[in-house]
Amino acid sequence: MSILLKDNLESLNSNISYWKFDKRSVNCLDDSSFWGKVAQQLNEVYGLNNISASIVKALCYIKSLQLQPNFDNVMCEYLCYWLGNKISNDLSNKESFSSVIDLLYAELGDIYKENKCKNIIFQINSTDFQKLKDVYDYKQNYNTISAAIRDYGNECSEKFRDYLNKSYESYEELYTKCERSHEEYCEHFKKIIPEYPGKKLEKLICNLKESISVPVREERGPGAHEGHINARGVDGIRGGLDVYLVPRDGMVDGPSDKAGSTSNVGVSNTIMGIFFPLVVISLAFCLLYNFTPIGSMIQSFLKKKRIIEHNMDDIGTHEINDNFSDYEEKYDTRSLFNIAYHGA
Repeated sequence: MSILLKDNLESLNSNISYWKFDKRSVNCLDDSSFWGKVAQQLNEVYGLNNISASIVKALCYIKSLQLQPNFDNVMCEYLCYWLGNKISNDLSNKESFSSVIDLLYAELGDIYKENKCKNIIFQINSTDFQKLKDVYDYKQNYNTISAAIRDYGNECSEKFRDYLNKSYESYEELYTKCERSHEEYCEHFKKIIPEYPGKKLEKLICNLKESISVPVREERGPGAHEGHINARGVDGIRGGLDVYLVPRDGMVDGPSDKAGSTSNVGVSNTIMGIFFPLVVISLAFCLLYNFTPIGSMIQSFLKKKRIIEHNMDDIGTHEINDNFSDYEEKYDTRSLFNIAYHGA
């Protein structure tokens, strides 16, 4: 049976949205000199040489999105959390965290006067920001993750469970802090959790089950990965059946008998020619489904399809077509659901 892996989290709506800022190619040539100055400032003042190009590209991307008539404001929220996460992980002087965020939103407003994306988090340190991001992502994807846990029989890997535990710990910590604190980020926490301070979110729990990497007895090409399934199956069970047809008694005629063969034999040969391959195909499918990883792969595919369907619970209908195309693009480029085989 398949279990939930950390890789499954990449199919969630929030991670697809973050992926857009990482990977989408946008033509910024019209404002190239302006963005060049922004990148230079990030490099020279804050030492963000590793990510300045990505940040500039993301700001250019959000500007292009806002020029579209169906722009969804939720992308502004994702931009803020994407920027904060990038900067927090790469910034050596953590005290400058809020200053960098303020700078970027000021520059975005300068280049695009009709900018709708405002800085939603002002005075916050990088540690509290990461916790707020944990809560935001957890809430955005809550229904999808809950449904996926049910679909996978409540079984998950250690890393997947660690993600759930870390997210809920951040939620509980900010929940408690904001009961007695009036920090600015608490106001945003209350917007993320509109039920606050009422009923708390139920903790999402899955049962730990270690994944089992099954060795495959064949030479691997450059793109093969340990524990992944290929066409030949595992443990010596081949992914296909070699069928050898042997002569049937009374059905093999010498050259002198062919002229005298009856029409009954011809009809019998026709029937067997149709029926026998169907039996072989059915038998082969049953063997493959029950005794090789193919059955598990089919089950995993159906479950992953349901994750995408459940993801619709966490997004607006105006995003569905856009996110489906983005998911397909992401799937093609990163093989998100190349799930290894896991024994029952």
